[in-house]
Amino acid sequence: MEKATRARQEVSAKIFKEFFNIPFLPKSSHIDDSMQFLDYWYDFYSTLKEIRPGKNQDYTITDFLAVFEILPPELDELKKCEFLGDTFRDEANYDFASGRYRDAVVSYTRSLMTAPANTECIAMTYANRSAALYRLKAYAECISDIERVLDLPYPDDLRQKIITRKEEAEKNMNNSCAEDKVEAIEDELQLAYGPNAKVPEISKEIDIVQTCQEGLKLVAKTDFDPGDVLIIAKRQLAVAEYDQDPTYCHDCLKPSLCLIPCDYCCEDVYCSTECRIRAYKKYHRIECKIQSTLAASFPMDLRALLYQLRCLNIFTKQGANLKAILDDLKEIDDNSDSEKLEFTDEQFAPNSRQAFLNMLKNKNSKAKHNYISLFEAAYIATLLKNHTNFLQKNSDLPVVAEIMTKINKIWPWNHFGIMYHGEKRIKARAAFPILGLVQHACVNNTITYLDKKGRIVIRASLFIRPGDEILHDYQQLHYTFQEMSSKSGRLVQCRRHCSKCDKSFSYPIERQPNIKVDKRLLVILEKNPFNIEALWKLLNIVRRSQQPFTLQTQVVKILLTEGYEQRFDIAIGHMNLYMLGVFENMP
Repeated sequence: MEKATRARQEVSAKIFKEFFNIPFLPKSSHIDDSMQFLDYWYDFYSTLKEIRPGKNQDYTITDFLAVFEILPPELDELKKCEFLGDTFRDEANYDFASGRYRDAVVSYTRSLMTAPANTECIAMTYANRSAALYRLKAYAECISDIERVLDLPYPDDLRQKIITRKEEAEKNMNNSCAEDKVEAIEDELQLAYGPNAKVPEISKEIDIVQTCQEGLKLVAKTDFDPGDVLIIAKRQLAVAEYDQDPTYCHDCLKPSLCLIPCDYCCEDVYCSTECRIRAYKKYHRIECKIQSTLAASFPMDLRALLYQLRCLNIFTKQGANLKAILDDLKEIDDNSDSEKLEFTDEQFAPNSRQAFLNMLKNKNSKAKHNYISLFEAAYIATLLKNHTNFLQKNSDLPVVAEIMTKINKIWPWNHFGIMYHGEKRIKARAAFPILGLVQHACVNNTITYLDKKGRIVIRASLFIRPGDEILHDYQQLHYTFQEMSSKSGRLVQCRRHCSKCDKSFSYPIERQPNIKVDKRLLVILEKNPFNIEALWKLLNIVRRSQQPFTLQTQVVKILLTEGYEQRFDIAIGHMNLYMLGVFENMP
């Protein structure tokens, strides 16, 4: 029986690869669920062939919905229970006893995420976490946890102990105003020449131009110098990376050590009650019921699915304006000439229907969908129909599925990885509708980064003249292959494959062995290769002495981006500058 099951799964994996044109890759964290999906996929494909017999059929979203109606996906919900909560709390207690207080805080938070709400288990975990926070000298967070304990069913004989801890934390609390200084510095960041009248997030000396072939794009009206701020934009929405440790709010993305959980699911945490209430009203009321199912039993990209589901929730106001969205999408489909789609400044209003539509206007909405996008759209639409109240009536099912296929196009090119300052791992994926105006180019005239407020900032990296288009790279440059001289240890060229353009190319490197740099500038870069002012001077030297799009230019731009985001490694910075010929010897 087991051998027959394995043989069936092998056949199913082969069919999956042939049908979707990608290999089936089981999730390492959910092997059993992935294998169960193969059994489900075998039945799904057989039913699909019965509905539309014959080879080389052009299946539609209606076909996928019909199969899901016959074989509805099951809800695989991870429910809160005291056993899970106690298990994580025991792990945290062990970390605490071993002096690993930060690890203990993370495990205590996982205990809060999995234990039933408003129970003694929750109260005990908050109390224990407050002790770990006290040891970390996070006194404000310690006090917050103790105040939560006092509102829960906590044993009376232990209350005096945590009240004493609260009093000690209040005495020791550091009233540093360092954070206020950071805010004041960031508030000084201003657009060159001031904000645009139509779209305040871009400079007023940049025109929004509509063309038949390229749609909307940004064109300079005057000269911009390297370093000038062209765009400062807030994110439209963000989706947390759920495989990360729970150390930041899943709504506002603020780092926090005293997070509070969703009362219903085991997935989301928040920095405050206000964030939890706002998230639940805005999108989490729907996501909460099916999120764990997507995480456990689906073989596709969980980040993309959650991003698309969040778009659907926010821009349709959790299903309230489905019909209006679909009508607008049909208008976009019916107008191949983008100039017929009137541009308005409301297209970038926060969380507006117009902002969502703008993210689609510059894409070819008539392009043929691949089967993965159809499968994902039908899958999510069916889950929403069967397990939530998102659909107001059954006839909304194909409408939701059709909107999901449109949203599928936004994910590849309008999401930006958010890394907190000083960290190198992406914590969330965010959407910035303003990026719909900035065309992609692998070699471009800007640098793009996120400031500490989570805003996207685009600066000129070259001199931009009137009539020049503003371009940026949708994906940050990474070295995919480097050729180095065995004698000097210097780079010869860098090859790169761009997933946005679906092409490969090489950045040439100038043959001169060294870049002539002033000694005072070298001293600064040796001390800190990510010094912002010094890197802008270096970029100007490279630009004057070499071609504007050589590898040296690209690497200095990367160093600038990492310098602004404060996620740098001094040794790697020194190595990059040495390989490019800035340093004669490694510092």
